Amino acid sequence: MNRPYKTIEERQSFVVRTGKELENQIFDYLNRELEKYGVKIIKGDDIKNNIKKYAFLYDYLSIPLKESKSKKIWGDIDLVAVDSSDNYPIAIISCKTSFHGRFTETFFYSIIFRLLTRIKFILVTADAGRGQKYKWQSELGSEDKPTKDREMASNYLDGLYTINKKTKLGGIVKFITDLPKDIVYWKEGLIKTQKI
Repeated sequence: MNRPYKTIEERQSFVVRTGKELENQIFDYLNRELEKYGVKIIKGDDIKNNIKKYAFLYDYLSIPLKESKSKKIWGDIDLVAVDSSDNYPIAIISCKTSFHGRFTETFFYSIIFRLLTRIKFILVTADAGRGQKYKWQSELGSEDKPTKDREMASNYLDGLYTINKKTKLGGIVKFITDLPKDIVYWKEGLIKTQKI
């Protein structure tokens, strides 16, 4: 099998690079699609690295630690969809090219945010597939023959969106073009409930 890397370091570099490329692609796409609806997308790294500018978001989205009342940590936040008028968060978006054992991290943070907030937690994936030598196979299976990852996502995420046209859609798994309208819908729901 032809791989783009020969060493562990090269593989890790490849994973980081392709992950950032996916994040940037989704960031650009969603900002284009959502601007007219009063929603903007902010990168999690920008919030974490500009705490003064994003003080409200950093404080609101940081996770309190049980053993320390003053200490919080920054979780698995790649992108955040916010209401443009007040920067109130609507959805946290985790971007993953493939799962390979890190998918449980997404579930952990999703559960934490469900317990602490009303923010939606979703995942966007390239569904790079499983490591078959000759034939691509989705990491998600299908709605009638789901993989463990798809079943977990159905129980612990508010949405799972793919950019891979080969992925079998259904249930929680939708194509990326459905995400903008879902974010607008969630924004309207927050406005109706006065963002409690």
